[in-house]
Amino acid sequence: MNILGVDPGYSLGYAVVNPSGVVISGVFRPKGKTHDKLSSIYRFVRNLIAKHSVSLLAIERAFYGKSVPSLVKLSEARGAVLAAAGEFHLDVKEIHPSEAKKWVCGYGSADKEQVIYMVSKIFGVEVESHHEADALALAYTALSLVEAGR
Repeated sequence: MNILGVDPGYSLGYAVVNPSGVVISGVFRPKGKTHDKLSSIYRFVRNLIAKHSVSLLAIERAFYGKSVPSLVKLSEARGAVLAAAGEFHLDVKEIHPSEAKKWVCGYGSADKEQVIYMVSKIFGVEVESHHEADALALAYTALSLVEAGR
């Protein structure tokens, strides 16, 4: 079972994982105006799903954090990702960031550096950014929940 973890935004963290480890992970940074970025995100995620036979999407649940503009960008990117998942009829797990941090670090208030450190240790990979680390944490959480039968 391949799981796609996505940290939505205009710097989109992504990770495809399975019980054997990481298949691919990184950060996708689309260019252009808003509609170009959203179209690029949709196509990028659609291609990931098809290429890696993804069966489940783990995506960060929308939440109000730093600012309204950040929430808008997060929500727009989530829409593009969820549209791609819908096209493939994927199961979707929406995971709050604090839940992913709890699964990965042991507590829900872990900072970005702690998440990067722990996902690097769990998967044995070098992590490019906190966006990639968040995607790996979301995928790990979903994989753990599936393995636990939840």
